[in-house]
Amino acid sequence: MQRAPGEGKPMKNVMAAVMILFFALILGFAAFVWPTRYRYHSLKMNENVVTIREDRFSDKTWMLLPTGWVPNGQSTKPEKLTAENTAKVTGRCDLRYDEIRCDISNTSDYRIQSVTVAFHPNGSSSGNPIDDVLSACTADLEGSVEPHTMGHMSVTPPCVHDLQPGKWSWNILAASGYRK
Repeated sequence: MQRAPGEGKPMKNVMAAVMILFFALILGFAAFVWPTRYRYHSLKMNENVVTIREDRFSDKTWMLLPTGWVPNGQSTKPEKLTAENTAKVTGRCDLRYDEIRCDISNTSDYRIQSVTVAFHPNGSSSGNPIDDVLSACTADLEGSVEPHTMGHMSVTPPCVHDLQPGKWSWNILAASGYRK
């Protein structure tokens, strides 16, 4: 039995297209899904399990702590910023019910973990940090703001019930973080 010219070729074209699609999916999975940039390990230290993140490209490693990812070899306690670097931490805060929410701008070279602020119920600051601490209530904003970025931090200060919308002010007294 002889085949007519062109018979059977459409099936070969479909199979070729399926094979190309299959290899494109495998290649896409290999390029974008596995391996990812980071490799994760778990280490048991005493009775604690510590998660370690390793960058496959640079071989840098980070340890996961309650405050976030901390580069290995770095102190687990954030260092207090100098006055010069604290001046590079600014922001804007809003009173929302019983919480102060702040957008913190960090132009320092530190990853900010905590910002100590003074809240002034009467709406004015003396400009003197020592007087501000004595006359205002203070609180620590907690969070993580990378260098040269903005981030959100919030706190419920002890004097939140004394703060009236539009009749309070705040200023940054200190900041702490990790040098990048």
